[in-house]
Amino acid sequence: MSDDERSSRTVVDFEAESEERKAPAGLIYDYSDFLLCGPAVRDPVLAAEVERHLACHVGPVEEVFHDPTSEALDVEILRVGPTDERPFHLLTTCGMAQRAMAVPQELADQSLIELTLALPPSWCFDDAEVEGDAGWPIRLLQDLARLPHQVETWLGIDHTVPCGEPGETFAPDTLLCGCLLEDTGFLPETFGRLDLSDGRSLRFLHVTTLYSDELDFKIALGAEALLERFEELRMPRVVDPDRLCSVNPDHPGVVAQPRSTVRGTPWWRRSM
Repeated sequence: MSDDERSSRTVVDFEAESEERKAPAGLIYDYSDFLLCGPAVRDPVLAAEVERHLACHVGPVEEVFHDPTSEALDVEILRVGPTDERPFHLLTTCGMAQRAMAVPQELADQSLIELTLALPPSWCFDDAEVEGDAGWPIRLLQDLARLPHQVETWLGIDHTVPCGEPGETFAPDTLLCGCLLEDTGFLPETFGRLDLSDGRSLRFLHVTTLYSDELDFKIALGAEALLERFEELRMPRVVDPDRLCSVNPDHPGVVAQPRSTVRGTPWWRRSM
């Protein structure tokens, strides 16, 4: 699918860390008109130094996923395999930072970012699986990497992005349908920022996948409240398509289970 064919609506919630960082919540972007124009060109400095940064602070890159359909922004996905000490695959975008995002003027030093996402050791990366339902984490990272450049906006810590239309999930075998951007605190502290040899500086943010109830909770009560729930329940930052929902025990994590209707006011909206 080409960039021109990716016509969808995405609501981005911009909850900021402070009043100065706050942008309007619930903005809806129409992807029928893209601002990106090609041809896509690989940034050799960025590519080489992001891979070197991963090797130094996380582990060697074992595989690189390309998107041959993109004609405007070359975004590679780098995979670092699991180890006994770090039992998950780490996917990292490389190419999002080719262009500066349209950040507020006071956040000019945060205009360049790349994204990470963690997957369990059992995740399959066979060609057929990557092209099929199991490849959604790769496609998610590629879409997120292009999003701010397509609609001239920005992504930062505490921003949430749903999958697409209401009710749309990342894949048929999961109810996960959105994500929250966090810092990379579960990775080595030295990994979070990279100063390139040509003077550019970028930071890495982590993509944490969410259920619809968690998206609603975050929008209603804020990212801090949701992250407190994660900490209370010791929710890992590794994708688990079947995990329990952190804010609604009646929301099943497994698609095969009957999905019960939760009636009335959610517990987190009730007066205690």
